[in-house]
Amino acid sequence: MNILKEKKIDLYMPITVLGLVILGLIFGSVFDLSISKAIYTERNFVSYFTEYVGTIPAAFTFIISSIMLFLYFSKRNDIKFNSVYKYLSLLLTPLAGAFWGYDALKDYLPKTMYAIAIGVAVSIPLGYLLYLDLKRKYSDSFARDALVIILAYITSIVLTFGLKSLIARPRFYYLLNENPDFSLFRNWFDFSTNKTIYPNVIKKTFIQSWPSGHSSFSALLYLLLLTPFSRKNKRRHLTFACVTIYALFIMLGRILDGHHYLSDVSSGFFIGSLSAFIYMIFIPKDLFIKNKNIKKEELTNKIDTSIKKENN
Repeated sequence: MNILKEKKIDLYMPITVLGLVILGLIFGSVFDLSISKAIYTERNFVSYFTEYVGTIPAAFTFIISSIMLFLYFSKRNDIKFNSVYKYLSLLLTPLAGAFWGYDALKDYLPKTMYAIAIGVAVSIPLGYLLYLDLKRKYSDSFARDALVIILAYITSIVLTFGLKSLIARPRFYYLLNENPDFSLFRNWFDFSTNKTIYPNVIKKTFIQSWPSGHSSFSALLYLLLLTPFSRKNKRRHLTFACVTIYALFIMLGRILDGHHYLSDVSSGFFIGSLSAFIYMIFIPKDLFIKNKNIKKEELTNKIDTSIKKENN
């Protein structure tokens, strides 16, 4: 039946991701330092690309959640204070742009505010284009999908940056400059919270290698599977494949320029994908549906139709 096939597709995706993570952690546990020594390149096209666009998935999907919430509250006049919620939801769009601008551009502009302003300026026309497209595909499920996106990002950010701040693992490029014999290298499972053992730490980010934030954000692009752009089965497969390739490219770039080790990017990829899939699976699809009984009847009719087709 078609319904069962869709469930198999949904299971196939997290299982594939988990397999990639396990392989990355196993090889990283043994060869982290060897791999980084072998492929390290100080600056290259891939590293520049990942630095500038690595957090774009976070901004893009967060803007989508903003527009979906705006459309939901625009349609639901039965909700008290819906006009307030509607315009508050729009604030997520410039917020996402500010986040991307700060993360990607602040080191290349004279003032941080310029980076934030550019990010906000880019987010507004992008949000408007998404609005024009999504308003033609409106569904009450928009609210649930937006909630999944927001919760996934909150979870991923708290876990990723919480662990970064707590655990002191020196980046490869820092060790290369300050500890050429790599005696201060720490594996991902042999970390230390003692930050005083590392000399000449000009920036705290020098010893925040594990886990990788860029890899986590790239994996969160799996949340696109929720949106109207990917609802059909063929598009879901294509979206999943494209996001996986994109995430692997981001992960490679972060290893190439010495920001992370293989186990760092594998762990970040796991946190991001777990944050995405866990809410996608466990938050009910009819959570914000106005009339759930009608939806149940529609689902029952689809199943009955599928059974009849198979019998014929």
